[in-house]
Amino acid sequence: MEDIAKKFRLNHKIHDSSFSVNNIEHYELLFMVEHKNLRVAIMDTQENKCVFLEDYKFSQINTTQDLVHCLEELSVAHSILQAGYWKAIKLSFRNENFTFVPEELFVKGNSLDYLSLNESFTKNKYYHFSHTHKGITCVFVAEALIVDWFRKVYPNINIHYSHQAEAVMIGALNTDIKESTSVHVCVENRYMNLLVLKNGKPIISNVFHYQSPQDFAYFILFVYDELQLDINTCPITLYGEISPDSNIFALIYKYVRHVHFATKPAKIAFSHQFDEILTHRYFDLYSMYFLDK
Repeated sequence: MEDIAKKFRLNHKIHDSSFSVNNIEHYELLFMVEHKNLRVAIMDTQENKCVFLEDYKFSQINTTQDLVHCLEELSVAHSILQAGYWKAIKLSFRNENFTFVPEELFVKGNSLDYLSLNESFTKNKYYHFSHTHKGITCVFVAEALIVDWFRKVYPNINIHYSHQAEAVMIGALNTDIKESTSVHVCVENRYMNLLVLKNGKPIISNVFHYQSPQDFAYFILFVYDELQLDINTCPITLYGEISPDSNIFALIYKYVRHVHFATKPAKIAFSHQFDEILTHRYFDLYSMYFLDK
């Protein structure tokens, strides 16, 4: 693992004391991938407990092929990831190539047509997937090189593919939301995944890019205005790469009365070793556990 640390920046590494390679057949292996980042979690399905977390930042990634090379080198050097007898493997993609379609309007054969409203996709370069949750279908694409690499590494396991937006939605729906309408914002570097829930169903899910706290606040207030949400009663929950002392949080708090940070998913157990991580960070990664259940 020392060679990995030299080649890739390891942002976080937590291995719970209860983690054991002898229990892998009872573990779910969760991957969340985007072009310069890989996050890995392992869930003990017998205890509903997170027992492993690693967050890698890759450098010098210019193409998908570069990313696949990094994944290959990491996998070869990582004895745990080489194991092939997991109870389940879930792979989630962080990208902008997704959309939500009401279930009653969704036609499976038209998946690429829904996505092609914003961008065209060639079947030899991308795979497309769709899953239905709470009456709404998430349609998304994933680059074929990445999907094919994971299928090669884990040939005997049926991998469940998903999108980050699905994980955010399922995670939010699994929290105790008292208000009929609520806003959920998962923050990454320079972009946000924004979700609005009303009566237990999503009414908007979109990605916005921002360059400054003012941009961030503008998109939040734009959504409040377009959906006629009340800034005094409709709360915002923040997830991901944002801290309580950030300028973004300070600015949002000026305009919206109820802004708070998410806690870890209540239906998943965590040992004290995870206390070093802000409770709202990796919420989307943890929430992948609820997908396909």
